[in-house]
Amino acid sequence: MSIVTLEEVKAGLRIDEEYEDGFIESITIPAAENAIRGALRRTWESLYEQHGEIPVEIKNAIIMLCGSLLKHREADANQVVNNNPAFRLLLSKHIKLTK
Repeated sequence: MSIVTLEEVKAGLRIDEEYEDGFIESITIPAAENAIRGALRRTWESLYEQHGEIPVEIKNAIIMLCGSLLKHREADANQVVNNNPAFRLLLSKHIKLTK
């Protein structure tokens, strides 16, 4: 189950070309979604149960990370999330605290 669509990512990043569609859909989106889910320390299902949908802040964080991963293809998705305070600001109210 993908949280964001190729069309949402392309619209959010203002990408008009189609030559990167396969890469974005098969590599970039899954990597971004996995990194964001890991940063949240919870499952997508728990977010659906709590909110009835995936909150817009989380979708925006995924799209933002897709943009960063496309620009810096050698970067590790988890490292990008952990080193950029913008992700923490977008995700902070959804992060599950552990004991």
